[in-house]
Amino acid sequence: EGVAPAVDMLAYVQGAREAIAANFGPQPWETEKACAHVLGFGTKADLSCAGVVLDFKGSEFDEAKMQTLKTWDEHAMQLAATREARQLPGARCAIAYVSRNVPGLCRIIEVDEADLQRGWDMFRGLLNYWKAQKRYYPELWKAKEAA
Repeated sequence: EGVAPAVDMLAYVQGAREAIAANFGPQPWETEKACAHVLGFGTKADLSCAGVVLDFKGSEFDEAKMQTLKTWDEHAMQLAATREARQLPGARCAIAYVSRNVPGLCRIIEVDEADLQRGWDMFRGLLNYWKAQKRYYPELWKAKEAA
């Protein structure tokens, strides 16, 4: 955001910055971009650009444990939904794990396209369930207003 991080956070920020650059190169990044989707959900991208969506997760790990980190179905769902809401079809998506106990240690794990498609399917299924449970149908309300 163009503001220097607090001195005690500098090593964490620099480590994340280096890991992101190593995985995605220089990009015109946008931070904390809020967005809404026509299906009736909203989300916020931690860091994104035209070709990449990143979500940050803080976790306690060191060099030895770093290789055991992995992504979960919930990560694929979150990233896929954010990619759809940001209208970034085909954007690469990843989780940036930032160590809480080793300043500067960061691991980027990219979620492959097949898992993102599966995540989007799962997210829409859960969204449909939640909307039915809450009787929340914004797309129907808009159709009625237009009629």
